[in-house]
Amino acid sequence: MIAESSQPLLHSCILVVIDNMNKCGMWELIKDFPPHIKNKILDLCARRGLVSDENIQMFLFKNLQVLNLSQCDAVGDEGLTNVKVCDSLKMLNLNAEKCPRHRVTSKGLSEVFKSCTHLYSVEIRGCVSVTDEAIEHLAKYCSKLSILNIRDCTGLTDKSLMALGNHSSFLKSINFSQTEMTDEGVLCLAVGICSNTLKEIIMEKCLRLTNVAVEGVIVHCPSVVIFAFHGCPLIGGHSGEIMQEILQQKSRIKQLSWTVQ
Repeated sequence: MIAESSQPLLHSCILVVIDNMNKCGMWELIKDFPPHIKNKILDLCARRGLVSDENIQMFLFKNLQVLNLSQCDAVGDEGLTNVKVCDSLKMLNLNAEKCPRHRVTSKGLSEVFKSCTHLYSVEIRGCVSVTDEAIEHLAKYCSKLSILNIRDCTGLTDKSLMALGNHSSFLKSINFSQTEMTDEGVLCLAVGICSNTLKEIIMEKCLRLTNVAVEGVIVHCPSVVIFAFHGCPLIGGHSGEIMQEILQQKSRIKQLSWTVQ
């Protein structure tokens, strides 16, 4: 009972600490807080968008496992270089929530991926300055990668999918919608990860994909249960016929979305 009743009090105290530190800018005061307290402070500050390149170092600690900075547009490469201390990190979220994110580039992400090799979930949707170099480092160093969201990362090319196909044997879910990927990249990914791991592929509004990419996924990824490729103008009615045949033969695909142009 004591532990349960103390939680609201602890939360209220943390809110007071955050409000005061935000007003006076004295974030260095939390540097030596116990990890479980720092984790709560980090979570609340990140939700408010208060984490920045200038103060992120104060929030981080070695055994941190989840880092969600999707609301923190003030964090860029300079701040990400500090994340390498969190070598137990498993989940990283840098999604752009409101507008494209320019301050996060391959330079900062590569530093993270080289050090945080236990990452299994990485979300960088809308990080338009990220290039293939970052994904190549992610695939090379983070062998446990399972979930990847690179939607709207317009700086990426087929090289990223090729790197994932060559190294990311545990990949379960990938979203590369609204990117410049082509059939070649999708085929390399599908053939490379031809095991029973890949369950979800989202490749919506990819202007350069054709029926070849769809057929490649269907043939080489037998365990896919969620497959979305609507809004791809070069994918024609033939892909719809293929999907109908697959659905008639097997009931493995639970969610399917496509557009016939």
